[in-house]
Amino acid sequence: EFDREIDNRIEKIKILFIIVLIEYQFKKKREIIEDPEYLDLIQELEILRLMRIEARKIPPKERFEILKNVLDESERILNILKNNYNVLKNIGKEPSLQKIYVDEEHFIEVVKEFINVAREILPLKPFIEYSLKAQSLIHELTLFRKKRVCIADGWVPERYAGYLEKTLVSNIPKIIYFKARHVIVGEEAPTSLRHKGILKYFTPITLLRGVPSYWEIDPTRIFTILFLVMYGIMFGDIGLGLIISLFGFWLYRSKKSILGISGESLEKLGVLSLFAGISSIIFGALYGITFLKDIIPFRILSPIHDIYMMMGIALLFGVIQLLIGMIINVINSILEKNYYRAIFKGTGVIGIIYYTTGVYLAYLIIKSNYNLSILTSPSVLNYTLILIGALITVFLSSFYKFYKHRDREDLMEGIVEILEMIIAYPANSLSYIRLAAFAIAHEAFGMLAEELSLMINPLISYIFTNFLVLIIEGFAVGIQALRLTYYEFSTKFFRGGGKVFQPLSTIEVKAK
Repeated sequence: EFDREIDNRIEKIKILFIIVLIEYQFKKKREIIEDPEYLDLIQELEILRLMRIEARKIPPKERFEILKNVLDESERILNILKNNYNVLKNIGKEPSLQKIYVDEEHFIEVVKEFINVAREILPLKPFIEYSLKAQSLIHELTLFRKKRVCIADGWVPERYAGYLEKTLVSNIPKIIYFKARHVIVGEEAPTSLRHKGILKYFTPITLLRGVPSYWEIDPTRIFTILFLVMYGIMFGDIGLGLIISLFGFWLYRSKKSILGISGESLEKLGVLSLFAGISSIIFGALYGITFLKDIIPFRILSPIHDIYMMMGIALLFGVIQLLIGMIINVINSILEKNYYRAIFKGTGVIGIIYYTTGVYLAYLIIKSNYNLSILTSPSVLNYTLILIGALITVFLSSFYKFYKHRDREDLMEGIVEILEMIIAYPANSLSYIRLAAFAIAHEAFGMLAEELSLMINPLISYIFTNFLVLIIEGFAVGIQALRLTYYEFSTKFFRGGGKVFQPLSTIEVKAK
């Protein structure tokens, strides 16, 4: 990172220096030609521009010491380059080159300091590059050797830190120094997704979405619960759910490669199918449906007969799910110590206030037969003002960031945030109506089977319809459950970009 930072800063500074000096040379052509100091500076900068600096040959005995010095001096060098850059940046903002004439000596000193720093660090560039390449070859383990001393660093789960130290002490003759520290805020540590028990079979649900970063809550549990519940709501059927569970159990027990899919992948798919089938059985009991037929006379809920209630349950489920997503975002932001995102973003505390208020106002509008004037009634006006105030707060916070940093992206981010709150939140909420739609469609297929039985053999019509529903609807419902989990829900908090923790291991070799 130090090497890349140096490269980026040097590139910017070189370009600025060359532009300013060319302009200066054009304005004071005679003075520069007559002044050898300027000519030397231009020549030095030309050498830097063409990268005609030879790499420094470093004896093996000095390599570790030089690396240490580079790291120790990195802050000083970066501060020098930053100051140089600021001087040139301020000069570039002037409408003319008057500042150079006024503060000519200081300008020359800045140029000289830049050249000295560049000549100090550029010869080490190849050595640092090779060191970084050597580090990446063994992934998380950084290893440098000097004679008989080995320096290594890497990541280990906190619960194993003591065990690691004990193992190293008992197996290595002499340890000069050992230190285990906690992860620093903002540091890109790997994410451990090694779950135990049943949960380990549901890890692919998370990995399909991406690897969560170290600073995010592992969403595997919540993803699994939501997926299974939504699958059951949309595909509530005792008989077909039992078939799905039995099929999943067979996949889990077989552990054989089928159609190029590995046995391990089929095992995980089998467990997922097993529990999806159980969820279907539970909701099938609530709906009183088995193999598309109504068998329980006193069922709790009938999707096709209680359509409005079913839609209300689906929307309420969606509202709760989206609020959970925003609460997780607040927790993740606090863990990362990003309090601005936790409070002022559209998925932060202000976003939660906006969304809950908006849901309440939408409920009042529907209850009043879509009378929008209710929003300005005395009993509701305060909630309307809270809704508008939340939108204004999100925009003003982005405008403040723009005013502070002068970055147009902050302003655009605020505008996009407002549009998303106005458009995306209602759209995300309405997406959950598909839970009710698929549940209604499932029961409608039963009515279709009854109609077909009047034209052809009843047994054949029921077998054909159930087979069709099992293959097509069973698969489609799984896709819809994943879509709601990934798009509507996880976008409220999931950032991803993490790296799975893969521990180094030793291989025991036995030979006769």
